[in-house]
Amino acid sequence: MLSRFRLAVSGAAFLTILLGLWWHRAKPRVSHLSVQSGSPGQTLDVVLALPPHYRWIGARGWVLWFHGYKNFDTSMIYGLGEPMGKALLKSGYILVGPDYRNNACFGNAPCVDDIRRTVELAHSQLHLKRDPYCVGWSMGGIIMLNSVAHGVVRCRAAEMVFPAYNLASIYAEGWPSFTDAIQKGYGFHAADGYAAATAGYDPALDAPSSFRSIPMDIHCSATDVVLQCANNGEALAKKLGAKFTPCQGAHGDASCIVPDAAVALFKEH
Repeated sequence: MLSRFRLAVSGAAFLTILLGLWWHRAKPRVSHLSVQSGSPGQTLDVVLALPPHYRWIGARGWVLWFHGYKNFDTSMIYGLGEPMGKALLKSGYILVGPDYRNNACFGNAPCVDDIRRTVELAHSQLHLKRDPYCVGWSMGGIIMLNSVAHGVVRCRAAEMVFPAYNLASIYAEGWPSFTDAIQKGYGFHAADGYAAATAGYDPALDAPSSFRSIPMDIHCSATDVVLQCANNGEALAKKLGAKFTPCQGAHGDASCIVPDAAVALFKEH
């Protein structure tokens, strides 16, 4: 009798291990959707990634992923964001990653409109009715913040990874390519045109109340020379009284990408 019991327990344990391996190795289901942009004849690509075994476990919610400068919507599952994207999928979250009509937009009005169209797609065609969790990745941080400030999206919580926040600082002190991208994206040609062209699209000038209701975890490094942490992520955290987690190394350093932190934040909220 005892030996049969032990055999049954051993069999159950073996089955559990097999199921665990099957679960761990399962791949998310990835689809590419299209949404009409505000520019005539131009469509935007939107990546939809479903958790492994989505039909069986359902989903905790959906995550709207704001990708960075000259990245693409697939960066959340194949690029630098892959570890975090995989962790969120494994934890049961649906990922929605929109492209922008200008992948160097720095949060301008057309880019915010791209997010509006993506959110409408998620609500009307994907039936994702609740507000999303948000990941603001590098330049995606300022796109997320401007989308919130303009009423396009309401984030249940936000994981911010070396985020752009202070547009004036980025324009004045950032990489020359950033300065050029901001001038092109906002439609001006010299520094004296900056204020008028960017009015209403610098989150650093918005009232803290615009963002304070969003639980945030902000990660950036003091040695980041691409987006200076003191003027961007750290300044945002101080303004909102948000959680700030300093990391090490250059922009994109792996120490700033903490998948478990994103999963824990979203599960909490």
